[in-house]
This record gives sequence, C-alpha cells and structure tokens, in this order.
Amino acid sequence: MEIKNTTTFSKEGYFSLNKALQDKIIIPVVAIELVLLAFALFLLIGEHDYLKSGILGLLMIIYPFVLLLIMNLQVKRNYNINKVVYDTMTYDYLFTDEKLFVTLHQKEHESKGHITYRAMYKVIDTPKFLFIFISSNQAYLIQKDRFESIEKYEKVIERIKKENVKYKFKKIKVKAN
Repeated sequence: MEIKNTTTFSKEGYFSLNKALQDKIIIPVVAIELVLLAFALFLLIGEHDYLKSGILGLLMIIYPFVLLLIMNLQVKRNYNINKVVYDTMTYDYLFTDEKLFVTLHQKEHESKGHITYRAMYKVIDTPKFLFIFISSNQAYLIQKDRFESIEKYEKVIERIKKENVKYKFKKIKVKAN
C-alpha cells in the first residue's frame, strides 16, 4: 500500500485540532464543579447562608463558559502569533503498509520523519480532517479531501485500526474567521 496526501496547514485545521483537544479539560472541570457543589450544599444546609450558596451556584454556572471563552481566545492568539509560520507549512504524507512517512515543507526548509502505526498515540477523525496524534498534545493534521479517493482514505483508516490505535470519530464544527 502506498497512499499519498498533501495537506496545507490551515486555520480551520488548527482550530479543529484544538477543539478536539478540549475534551481533555472536561474531567477537571467536572471535578471542580463537584467540589463547588459540595461546598454550596454545605453553606446552604450547614450554615443556612443563602447568599453565599447562591453566589457560589452562580459561579458554578458561569465557570465553564468563562473557561471555554478563555481557551478559545488563547487558541486564536496562538494562531495569530504563529500565522506567518503556519501559512508556509505543507505536509506530504505517504501511508505504507508499515509506516506513515511525513515530509514538512516550509519555505526553503524540509523536515522528514516517520511513525509506525503501532506507535500512534490516537487518531481523531472529523468530517474534514484526520488527526494522527504522536503524543497526547501533538498531532499530524491531514485534510481528508486531499486523498486521491474515498477508497484510499478508507484503506488508511482500516490500516490504522488494525494496530488497535485508539480511534474516534468526532463531529466538529469550527468557524475559522
């Protein structure tokens, strides 16, 4: 098997990748919410302090939204800081039976690497992108419409799943303005 894909780094891909990574924050947020809930219940039941428990309840409702807003602003800021670099990045991917070969082209520089399917950390498949994670927070961004055919894309997915790589399909919608 030799399947090629050439992907140009894009703002939409960057934002989609970051949205896919936001799932990691859910467990800590839920844990904080549970601690705040226990404290609010203690204030309400033990102290009969309706004002403090009401304020704490309001903070519990607002906290996830504020956190999400801060995270999204940080992603936009990081992208804009590195925009000049990102706009010049193109990846050539070659999927073979044993490995994924990657060549990064950036202005006059070229970097090459490879990863075996078994060494892949996880794969997240979205409607437009395939993210192949090489660690918990680093991934190759692959545009699905850059495969020669849907059959070749499906062969790649089949090969990845054969190695029991954590594979997940996520519906991610991103506005990359």
